[in-house]
Amino acid sequence: MNRRMDAGDAERAFAEAVAAHRHGNLALAERRLRALLRSFPDHPDVLHLLGVVLLGRDRPAEAVEPLRSALRAAENAGRADLLAPVLNALGSAERRAGQGPQAAETLGRAAALAPGDADIRVNLGNALADLRRFPEAAESFRAASGLAPGDAAIVFTLGETLVHAGDDEGAIAAYRAAIALDPTHAKALTTLGGLLISRAEFAGARAALQKAIALDPDLAEAHANLGMARTAAGDADAAVAASRRAVELKPALAS
Repeated sequence: MNRRMDAGDAERAFAEAVAAHRHGNLALAERRLRALLRSFPDHPDVLHLLGVVLLGRDRPAEAVEPLRSALRAAENAGRADLLAPVLNALGSAERRAGQGPQAAETLGRAAALAPGDADIRVNLGNALADLRRFPEAAESFRAASGLAPGDAAIVFTLGETLVHAGDDEGAIAAYRAAIALDPTHAKALTTLGGLLISRAEFAGARAALQKAIALDPDLAEAHANLGMARTAAGDADAAVAASRRAVELKPALAS
């Protein structure tokens, strides 16, 4: 029969689990945490970390229950410091487990508790976008960008969301902002080029797309968009060459 851990054993086991998680040894972290739970089944920190580890092992459905238990345990213990992190992890697990509406609600609670946390705002934006609630998602990404103003990836995602929301002008501004933060962002240049084509701003589109291809010659969408821009400019031979290269890189573009 397994001996119940005392406080000293538990402290050492949890420290080992934290170190294993930090160094990417998630299997060891999971073993240590499950051993801890046999002696301390309602420990909020152990339950929280187990959920995070299971997420890291790509087992989101399994992560949901320990994270919900962590939330209850944190509430019962008066651990206000743990509520937003647990809700963030729980909402991420719910989203990845296909529980979209619940994920958006959970992450909304997390954002209300920690309005200054950019990561929570990004996760909430992704959950809302999954539900096609694009204007709300854009607001969440915009808030995240304000909290992490140097993060080009967030601004790029804002641009994508604004496209889905039907706000092309806002999307163009977002893509230009992302490129200003990261001039090597080939996908932002590619999407910006496509939007500029739709506005008949062909010179600007060609410049953006040529830079995207220089940065990533294998980006099929950039070649496809450049083909459209060349067609609009009346350069048929260059348009055909660009379109052919796009299909070589991504045959699905031929359909």
